[in-house]
Amino acid sequence: MTPERIRFKLKEARFFLDGLNRDLPSTARQHPEVIEYYVSAFLNAMHRAHDSLRKYRPDPLAHLSKADSEEIWRMRGRRNEEAHQLTRLEETEDRGDGPVPRLRFTDGPQEEVVEACERYWALLKQPADGLK
Repeated sequence: MTPERIRFKLKEARFFLDGLNRDLPSTARQHPEVIEYYVSAFLNAMHRAHDSLRKYRPDPLAHLSKADSEEIWRMRGRRNEEAHQLTRLEETEDRGDGPVPRLRFTDGPQEEVVEACERYWALLKQPADGLK
């Protein structure tokens, strides 16, 4: 796979992550399946980008800390699970417009989905940006 195609897969993942960020507050309660679609599509695109990056450069993540490397592999493993089994919707305090939904992963650390996905995307984007 070419560097352009790797960057395309990362842009695709970003598209789904942006959609999740945009639609989570307004859509989560009425159409939770839409949120699952975003999470699943994001994880699939990132999995493909990671595979392609590894084929293009044998050890593209060698510069990462052990914790960052473990995070990439944890997020990568989540791709094989069903999004509705991976996530749990919670409500936070009411800010005047009603409760704000929060989406958390249910496996491993109880981290917020959007924050974990943002970190995952940034960790793979850095080595992809350096490809020629």
